[in-house]
Amino acid sequence: MIHAQVMANPTTFQVRPVQRTAYTGAHFRRNNLTYLVQFTNDMNGDRKYAYPSGAYVPTVPGIVDYGSETYDYQYSEITFEQVNTKAQEDVYKGRIYLEPSGFWYYVICEVNFYDGIEIEWDGNPFSLMIPGYAPINFGNDFDEWGGVGPEPTDYNKGFLGIIVEEGKLQVKQKPREVTYSSYDEGTKENYIYNGE
Repeated sequence: MIHAQVMANPTTFQVRPVQRTAYTGAHFRRNNLTYLVQFTNDMNGDRKYAYPSGAYVPTVPGIVDYGSETYDYQYSEITFEQVNTKAQEDVYKGRIYLEPSGFWYYVICEVNFYDGIEIEWDGNPFSLMIPGYAPINFGNDFDEWGGVGPEPTDYNKGFLGIIVEEGKLQVKQKPREVTYSSYDEGTKENYIYNGE
């Protein structure tokens, strides 16, 4: 079970998805492979999806692997940013609203990009972690392409791979601050009477 606290940023999980990867080579290609994580709240069934933060800019570590070959791989750290409202959520940038606190069931699925998460377009680096290119749920649905970048094709769009890990996430409520006032009673004496 993974533990997190509401609005603890960044929220980092230690997981082991590479041990179950569909990629069979000795070296997994981190610039082509990311993860889409589904979170489902146990209490109300609310379902959310997010890529690790930083996946939209591969040079920003949203996924840190400990071990670069499948034979020496230990674990990965994936990072998300918790936001204050549902309106601030962004599946591509790893921004999630994990309220209410409690237990969330998580499932991690591989997402592979043939040409890489970041490609060259018009002589500049271009991230494919935007609408039209990266799936937004396990139904392999895509947001509508905004017309920026090369037209989405089967070769530059991400595709869902296998489920590589699942488990429970416990999101704990922040402890409430206790506020109190202190009053000076002066020099009053307290008497305890026995009996009547």
